[in-house]
Amino acid sequence: MVKTEEVIKVYGFELSLDEDHSFLLMKLPRDRPFDEKESMELLRVIMKLCEENNPRGLLLDTKGNATKKPSREYRRWMREHGKSFNFEKNAILVESVRTQTLARIVLAMIGQSRNTKFFDNKEEAINWLRESK
Repeated sequence: MVKTEEVIKVYGFELSLDEDHSFLLMKLPRDRPFDEKESMELLRVIMKLCEENNPRGLLLDTKGNATKKPSREYRRWMREHGKSFNFEKNAILVESVRTQTLARIVLAMIGQSRNTKFFDNKEEAINWLRESK
């Protein structure tokens, strides 16, 4: 099991770093509509964490999230700001094919498809993130 430092909560999102700061763990909230102002604040917090700790990877936990088709506003925002999420590796925890499909669409929009793998097991995702390139 990965030990994480303090959990930072931003509008229902939970952010933390693993013990050696090699990846950022982001847990999505259960059901939260897109809000541009909140998303900008979340992005600011993520960018600050990345500047201070330089994590190589992202572990995005979508489990328990009520997956919905991304709104037009969300897609526009991701095209504009999504490239800020520039990690060497992205591991995404998913529960359903629907979530995985929607995540692939968003990843393609921000140019992060090649360095991403999907997992249903957190430990496997962590092991993959910790592997060398």
